[in-house]
Amino acid sequence: MIFQLKITLSHIKPPIWRRLLIDSESTFEDLDELIQMMFDWNDMHLHQFEMRKTNGQRTTTFIEPTTPDDVADNFRIFFPQFNAFNPALKTENERLKTHFKKEKDRCIYTYDLGEGWQHEIILEKIVQPQPEIEYPYCLKAIRPAPGEDPFSEAIQDKLDNEALREMINIQLAEHSNILKEIASEPALQNKEAHLLDLAQTFNQLALWECLNDDQIIVIWVPTIQNYAYCSVLGAMKEEFGLACYLGNDGLKALYSTLNGEFHHHEAILFEQRSILLSLSDRDELEREDYEFIKAHNASFHARSNGLCSVASSQAITLG
Repeated sequence: MIFQLKITLSHIKPPIWRRLLIDSESTFEDLDELIQMMFDWNDMHLHQFEMRKTNGQRTTTFIEPTTPDDVADNFRIFFPQFNAFNPALKTENERLKTHFKKEKDRCIYTYDLGEGWQHEIILEKIVQPQPEIEYPYCLKAIRPAPGEDPFSEAIQDKLDNEALREMINIQLAEHSNILKEIASEPALQNKEAHLLDLAQTFNQLALWECLNDDQIIVIWVPTIQNYAYCSVLGAMKEEFGLACYLGNDGLKALYSTLNGEFHHHEAILFEQRSILLSLSDRDELEREDYEFIKAHNASFHARSNGLCSVASSQAITLG
């Protein structure tokens, strides 16, 4: 089934909203990504869903993304009002159809939990999928969203509503095509196997024995048409791996890191603009990562007879 959702940015006049058609099987994580695109946000801040009405009944159910423990703990210290209810469900696990069941069911999507930018999401209709429509699809878009930082920036008014809707649907279509390509199982498995092979090769080279983490290797990457600034980790015997900072933004983040300009782990997490390959001992791996590597027949060993895990930063991903 297809859900018709109206997503309105609260406390803004004149109103700013989007009407979205989305598969009911989609997760709240999927919905978050679509909201970010439709409102031209950059996913720079934490977010949270709060279901207010499910199956026509009032409720209070929080649905949050999975975050590193230090970020989550600090968040709950500074925002204790979100601890008053049951532990939050996870956006990557919860499907829309589980919580949106009847027309007028609603939730609040809060983006940037410090500023508290709220979007009201209402289930307007439940309809049958139409073969001529590629989902997700934006039916209507009213007024561009304000600039992300700070919230008080002037609203862009270069696009009329119809041009805005067309631009959003182009972005949604591109996003959908990327997901379809990723979901192609044989291709995905080949990429994963190749990535694990490369990680094994890197581990065997043990470049940290001849390089320090402040010695930077610059590589031109044809697939992204940009430079990667690579730092080999392991000379201090604390963390073994490879950090790649991409483009000018990555170079600035690397400079800030080397000069100690990030004073909190949260700042590094959201500003580093990097991709990290991390080599870990077997007992340091999350069970999910361990099972993933076993399932892909990874027979290689990292240092101390361990396995390799690959993690990307939240700031940037490669297609």
